[in-house]
Amino acid sequence: MLKVKEELKLAAQALKAGKIILIPTETVLGLAVVYDNYQAYESLVNLKRRPKEKFFPLVVNSYVLIEEICDLNSRQQKAVKALLPGPITLILPLKKTMPSYLGKAGSIAIRYSTDEKLNALISLVKKPLLLTSANLSGGVTFNSVEEAMQVFQNKVAVYVSGKPSYGLASSVVDFTTPDPKMLRLGPISLEEIEKKLK
Repeated sequence: MLKVKEELKLAAQALKAGKIILIPTETVLGLAVVYDNYQAYESLVNLKRRPKEKFFPLVVNSYVLIEEICDLNSRQQKAVKALLPGPITLILPLKKTMPSYLGKAGSIAIRYSTDEKLNALISLVKKPLLLTSANLSGGVTFNSVEEAMQVFQNKVAVYVSGKPSYGLASSVVDFTTPDPKMLRLGPISLEEIEKKLK
């Protein structure tokens, strides 16, 4: 069994080489690639058998990275600081300078995880990651790294060991609309979100 540091180092090397890795997050097991490599993005689309009109969330480990990628107004900035990091995905306006495959109609799904391994990995890679649940499109998310290995085999370069904390996909809230809109209920309820935004 590899030590955590060694596992993350291998995962970072694979990501920098444009490969797909699997990593547990605080919500579910995730498949990840670097955000600015189109071929890596295509590999992830093909592995998931996912339609291209369904975009992948982007995971960061700092507010600075969010501001580099998103074009935020004061309301959205407040929401980012109040709700992140945590088991929630925010839909935010994407900067026009960013690649179009990252988001639909000028918006992007942003995650800022509380998971230490994931945040350490982003620090090693020095850039955000496209992160999606470890399943085939429309299918059930795998509960263990071993289950995922049986299906994805060598199409995933590195499998980081561990288990998700919640075992439930993140809550998703759209902040590109005048009023925040809950798109998917997850570990954080609408009531909790509203309380944090007050």
